[in-house]
Amino acid sequence: MSLAGTLARALSGSRELAWSERAVRRSYVVADDQRGSAHALGCRKRRAFFPHRVRFLPRASPDALYKARRWRVVRRPSRLWTVLVYVEPPTRDELPSDLYFDDDLAWHRQHLGQPGHVALGSAAVQGSELVVLEYLSDVAQRASRVPEYRTRIRSLLGGWPNLTVHALVHLGIRLGLDRLRSPTSDRVLSATDPTREPGPDLFRRVYDRTLERDFGATRRGGWWHLDLHEVRSRALPLLADTEPIDADDRPTVCIVHDIERGVGHVRTEPAFAREAEIRGWSALERMLEIEAAAGVPSTYSVVGSLWDEAMARIGGPPHEVAFHSYDHGRRGQLLPCRRIDVRPRGYRPPQSRLTWEHRTSNLVLRNFDWFASSEASLGVDEPELRNRLVRVPIALDDYPLHTRAMEYDAWERRLMELVEQREFVAVGLHDCYGDDWLDRYPALLARLTAGARLRRVGDVADELFLAAAS
Repeated sequence: MSLAGTLARALSGSRELAWSERAVRRSYVVADDQRGSAHALGCRKRRAFFPHRVRFLPRASPDALYKARRWRVVRRPSRLWTVLVYVEPPTRDELPSDLYFDDDLAWHRQHLGQPGHVALGSAAVQGSELVVLEYLSDVAQRASRVPEYRTRIRSLLGGWPNLTVHALVHLGIRLGLDRLRSPTSDRVLSATDPTREPGPDLFRRVYDRTLERDFGATRRGGWWHLDLHEVRSRALPLLADTEPIDADDRPTVCIVHDIERGVGHVRTEPAFAREAEIRGWSALERMLEIEAAAGVPSTYSVVGSLWDEAMARIGGPPHEVAFHSYDHGRRGQLLPCRRIDVRPRGYRPPQSRLTWEHRTSNLVLRNFDWFASSEASLGVDEPELRNRLVRVPIALDDYPLHTRAMEYDAWERRLMELVEQREFVAVGLHDCYGDDWLDRYPALLARLTAGARLRRVGDVADELFLAAAS
């Protein structure tokens, strides 16, 4: 195997990173003063260029594994990569900062908590080729959702397909690959739901024009083909930038609520299940009230069969929602969850019991970024990125309070000991066990916030993805 092939295999394989190993965030910048060189390389119109930051992430973007398998590119999630493009100042400042985090506009939630996210390119490594799977820009493609900014968005950020192609060319070069292969608009259109009435002109602009015009790609068999060695001088120059991870040395604590009412106890404790059905919603509302008063964000993992009722109460930020199975069963849970909502990025299995369905490839195929389960089930005591999935261990939950294996004071002492000893602690709390801890919850949050950072699990996953960037 050639040196380039060896490097490609090493870089494109299973990337693993533990929470304690994260150090910096790597990215690459094309500054506003590079506009002249950008014009010389094909970005001639004003809307074809904006200053931007690029991140190369060992991560699966939405539907990436599904498309990679459908097109017979790769089957393993470890071969997937995502390029994220963020607009930089001064252009970024010409639109409201919260626009990029609007859940209706940024529908796929791919910003990873970073400002100015505009577009992504999804790709897979197949042998010595980088195979592009998709180009996507929620902000540009859904601009009609914000009519007061629609024209401005299209004027400022209309060049996102061009810049995303340039970034993908750089990714292929960085991975030591020989070629880039990208689907033609015809191929993508043939795989697009016709009920969406896709416009062919848009697909041609996104999937065809830059590759053909700026890079002279060859069209063959429904794909554009590029020799990366020949075109490397045509790609926009990138300036490497390194940002240190937040210097805050306090431990990170995640509170993960399992919202299941009595569903999890119907067979084992039917009388308790009936009581939990009655008081479940009031327990949830009390949790939300206490956290609002404390200014604490939490992660709510919700049983899918309760989704609509729970979401009406939880709402959106500052909290995060994830799935806690569909009906608290052990089989056939992921697909029914996704039929309810395709956007939640996390999953927590009932009772931390792992089955074949919880294999990494299945979770990535269903577009989950993170998976939270007990330390014993995962075999780790800190979050880790493995095969494009962040695995988050739950160190302690409230089940011992329910069974009376622990009194509350001893349970809280154990939690605080873990927080003092570790860089990361996730604790699980159930709505159905609220009677065992809700009265003490305000005081517990006060103790935790005094010495730790309380964060959502999704924020932890984002930080690991960003720290793993190449």
